[in-house]
Amino acid sequence: MNIFINGRKASIKSGSSFDYISENRLFLGRDGYTLNIVFPLKDCQENTAIFGHLSRADVAKARISYQCEIIAGRTSLAGVLTVVKVSETEVECQFAEGKCEQTMTDPFEDVYVCNLDLGAYPETSIRNVSPLDAWRSIDEGGIAVALPWVNEKYADAPNNWVTYDAGTDSYAWNKDNRRLSWQPYLIVIAERICRAVGYEYDFTEWWESDDRFLIICNTLPASWEMFDFAKALPEWTVTEFFEKLELLLMCEFDFDHRVKSVSMRFSRNVVGDIAPVKIDTLVDSYDVEISADDDIKCDYIAAKRLAYKECSHPMSKYYACDWFVKKYELVMRYDTLAELLEKNRRRDVSGSQPAVYWGEPVEGRNNASTVPYLLYAADVDTYFVFYSVDTDRYASNRYTQVYILVPVNVFGSGSVDDDSTDTEAIEFVPACIMDTYIDEHDDMGNMLFLSLDDNDEDYSMGGSRPIDDAREPQVVQPTPALYIERGEKEAAVAFYDVVYVAYWTGHILEKGKSPCPFVDPIIVSREWKDLHFNGPSLRLAGSPLRQLNIHTVNLPAIDATQKFKFSWIDDSIPNPRAIFNIRGRRYLCEKITATFTEDGLSQLLKGEFYPLLDD
Repeated sequence: MNIFINGRKASIKSGSSFDYISENRLFLGRDGYTLNIVFPLKDCQENTAIFGHLSRADVAKARISYQCEIIAGRTSLAGVLTVVKVSETEVECQFAEGKCEQTMTDPFEDVYVCNLDLGAYPETSIRNVSPLDAWRSIDEGGIAVALPWVNEKYADAPNNWVTYDAGTDSYAWNKDNRRLSWQPYLIVIAERICRAVGYEYDFTEWWESDDRFLIICNTLPASWEMFDFAKALPEWTVTEFFEKLELLLMCEFDFDHRVKSVSMRFSRNVVGDIAPVKIDTLVDSYDVEISADDDIKCDYIAAKRLAYKECSHPMSKYYACDWFVKKYELVMRYDTLAELLEKNRRRDVSGSQPAVYWGEPVEGRNNASTVPYLLYAADVDTYFVFYSVDTDRYASNRYTQVYILVPVNVFGSGSVDDDSTDTEAIEFVPACIMDTYIDEHDDMGNMLFLSLDDNDEDYSMGGSRPIDDAREPQVVQPTPALYIERGEKEAAVAFYDVVYVAYWTGHILEKGKSPCPFVDPIIVSREWKDLHFNGPSLRLAGSPLRQLNIHTVNLPAIDATQKFKFSWIDDSIPNPRAIFNIRGRRYLCEKITATFTEDGLSQLLKGEFYPLLDD
């Protein structure tokens, strides 16, 4: 075995050994690392020339790392070696490669994305850009869009609002607008973050997917005169930004800090490109933790319950309510959304005693209707509930509720809510899209709603554009004053603690209503029109319309209640991310442990595996 540190050959302690653990990144986000490697200093000129005169104070004061290669037969490892302990006679180090190396030598520990130069709004004056130009999709050359949105705290103040002229079939900016505020494309901001820290990038797979249409909805009012895109991002380091983004896109960003580059691939593509491995040299096999109880803890990402981070916007409880769908007993199922709409829409009956009926009559329930039911449309795999937004007088002394259909649990985890499954929170969260209906004369359709501070006001969905009669602009300090008030120890000033995302493809759902991004393509208008279309979705449990990037459906499914350990003979370490064929059954590997001595790699390897469900 040969170990090269900063290009120089080193020697490990005579008679010592160390374990190398090669992990499947889809479990704990790690690749390869060793337990401590001991390098002698006394009477060893090779190592003395490498480590020099290290002291305990040096190690305590700062992280000391070296480039390192370990070569043993057909096994070659390249990464970083970090000093963990030093004495007069020896140095103890830990080796790491891949994602572990990225963590151990993170140059972005104090680099916050909200402090970077990520560019500014492309144009702020409504005189210089038309609505259609401001809504160009990324495929039409747009880097950001100025879509209408509602500031929940000052909901009557226009933000990119528009009017529609049916005669000319065109949009114009609302006369009360002065400046525009913009929502940048997520992929554009990710690339600009890389450029800002001096890294090359390859996001080809992202550009070729529907996820290129994701926009960052975090927006600051133009009147605040904070035009830098970075100011609307959370207080996340560069590393945190990409790690959190990996969970949303179910992808992998690989940073090579040595050459300052980063590449992105979807996890399903990485797994699909790895050749399977057959093990037919078992030395010993023993089954452990084979049970269906809570003793086994499985960290495999596709076996966890993925859930969006809880937030305070008015739609969040409707977006994700696994508990309600699981426990509510009154459910009416329909084959198609068209059937659901036809049987539940409003029906006006004229005559001497006019009447209004909502919902479908339920047989055997004393003329009760489906209004209190949970409605399910199988063709779009979506649940809906009635929600009242207004009342309507249809006779001199008769009133009815005015209902809309609200999709529910669209962004639920799709898994059973119990304590046996760990939850992984995604901090790129579906944006709040709500109906702006106030009355028949004041309805701009669905629109993006944002709240820029932590207030406890609870806005209902019905009449969901609350009016603030004061119309006073909010006092917002310039950036220097914000930094001073925040204090020296705080790294940045953030108006959002998550990133709200939605898709914008340039498609306007309802001509005449405000253009609106979408978080899911299953949409029913306030007038009970079926607007659903074949598009991407932020659903975690998959979409009935197309395969998505944003879920784990294409990753191997495992039986997380059974864990096997096998030992076998091999002269190299196989890729732990491969699918393993062992005794006629397929397994997903969690990690492989190999032992290195002075003589090289021990041929006895040990691994931990989970069986695939489809075997």
